[in-house]
Amino acid sequence: MKATFYSLVIVSPQSPRLQRVHISRQVIPVLIAAFLLSFCLTVALLLSFPRFRAKDAERSKLAAENQTLKIDNQNAAFRIGKLDTQLSRVEETARRITDLMEE
Repeated sequence: MKATFYSLVIVSPQSPRLQRVHISRQVIPVLIAAFLLSFCLTVALLLSFPRFRAKDAERSKLAAENQTLKIDNQNAAFRIGKLDTQLSRVEETARRITDLMEE
């Protein structure tokens, strides 16, 4: 039987059973090597694929489009306000006509 270096006890909220994981001294270097290998591979992949950077021309084009969309939104809000005012007038007129017809 192998001597355990570390014991991990896992308690699940769904199950009343306890689970134990025993880690021996021989497994520790394997775990460290696997971690270092995966870390180095991640760094190598991140360095081999450069990050996408927007060019200044594209950035200025997006800024202009953003400004245009903001202006369009403000114009739409203004038009909606005018339509609400007109709708209120029409409803008021309809109410007055209804009142006059009832009298």
